[in-house]
Amino acid sequence: MKLLLENWRKYLIKEFGGSPAMNPDEIEENEISHAADREGRDLVKNFRREIKRDSGRVWGDEAVDRLEEEAKAKAVKSVIPKLMAALELPPGEDKDREVKYLVYVAASIQHDFYEPPPEEKAAFAADPSQAGPPAPSRLMGTIPSLNIDLGEIE
Repeated sequence: MKLLLENWRKYLIKEFGGSPAMNPDEIEENEISHAADREGRDLVKNFRREIKRDSGRVWGDEAVDRLEEEAKAKAVKSVIPKLMAALELPPGEDKDREVKYLVYVAASIQHDFYEPPPEEKAAFAADPSQAGPPAPSRLMGTIPSLNIDLGEIE
């Protein structure tokens, strides 16, 4: 992944001159976020298709809403075993990246899945024209539905 990011950075510098608007850590964070968002959408789409196949055609607004909620619930439920396995990995960058990716996938589907720490929340409310602290390489918030505090996990 780092090689891909470094090659992308070199391409940007060669193509557009100067340094890119984001540093390598920000580029990596952006890549993880976008990949997780895409994975979340794909999971929901696949579970929605599976539910439709099992139940047949869905009629009415309430039924469509119920189908969507059921697909989202199944998608998040499918991510949890992968997240638990990632939490068991030995400490290091790979573990941090994998946990961050899986938390982002679940949070893109169910927005209250991850609760960021107060410092991270403050960064969202800060003035975007001001430079803030760099994004941490590992998540420090909590996952309320699983009673997991990511800040306490090595």
